[in-house]
Amino acid sequence: MTLEEIHRTQQAFVDAAVRAYKAGYDGVELHGCHQYLMCEFFNCRVNRRKDEYGRYPQKFAVEILRAIKDKVPSDFVVGIRLGGFEPDLEASLRFAKILEEEGIDFLDISYGFSGEDEPAAPEEFPFQPCIYAAQEIKRAVSVPVFAVNSIMSPKMAKDVLQKTNVDLVDIARGIMVNPNWAKDALEGRNPGKCLHCKECTWSREKETCKGRILLKRQREIVQ
Repeated sequence: MTLEEIHRTQQAFVDAAVRAYKAGYDGVELHGCHQYLMCEFFNCRVNRRKDEYGRYPQKFAVEILRAIKDKVPSDFVVGIRLGGFEPDLEASLRFAKILEEEGIDFLDISYGFSGEDEPAAPEEFPFQPCIYAAQEIKRAVSVPVFAVNSIMSPKMAKDVLQKTNVDLVDIARGIMVNPNWAKDALEGRNPGKCLHCKECTWSREKETCKGRILLKRQREIVQ
């Protein structure tokens, strides 16, 4: 990318955040992982630029964050989904601290540029490596930190919160099975779970979701 292309792309991020604010949203989450563009800048094994955007891999994201903060009120939340191993935990810890200093409101930790990273956790750690990364990042910063990946039941969600001290867990596939997953879990009902069947490919065709079908049958039996 030329510098002009970088600045134009950064402005597109800023414009999108401002539109979200004007539309009445409470905040936005910048997507800095999962091999998307911001993630490519963070990972030094992918980002081989010789200019400042290569020497300071966080620069692309930090400039976007600053520009958004300049355009919206202070109570508009701006967080980021950050790879926990970019390319390793040490690098991501450094990015997390920098982003905190720059005013990020939360850090949502997932996987970064898969194939160009080193996800790892102690053998005895009971959850996914990116949850371990979230735990370690939480120890290093004071802003809220979120954990995600294969959190399939209310018990597991509670265990992650208690054992890692993160502030929040993300539930994705569970919500696709049951939009009321969190409410049902809090009230002690079976919220259902994703069966990993891949048949729906996370489509919008809710009727094809086997997890949703199973949950419906289980509730019919109870009734």
